Amino acid sequence: MLTTGFIDLRFMRNYDVVTITTKLLEVTAAIRVDNWIIWRVKTFTGQQADGIKHFQDFADILEVPGDGVEILMGQSASASDFDPKALIEIPYQFVVESITEPQFTVISPPAAP
Repeated sequence: MLTTGFIDLRFMRNYDVVTITTKLLEVTAAIRVDNWIIWRVKTFTGQQADGIKHFQDFADILEVPGDGVEILMGQSASASDFDPKALIEIPYQFVVESITEPQFTVISPPAAP
């Protein structure tokens, strides 16, 4: 599979700090152990001149091939001291595209009598 996407940091204010961690699933075939490894950690502070961050801006790659991608977003500082009435929004959109043929068959339901 290929994964890419965007995170929208346009709503960040001075003194806001947001960290985006990209993790990849590493599968060890010999003993079938799934292990999440940290690929990149990027921190953004204050107002962003270009608030729309493409996958390449926070993962240092246009798209990630693999069976598992995890994106963690965390805000560690807030211009409003995390006031519930003044929280920032962090919209996002990710696209996952399969590059392999599915290993299943779709069977139509039987016709009604």
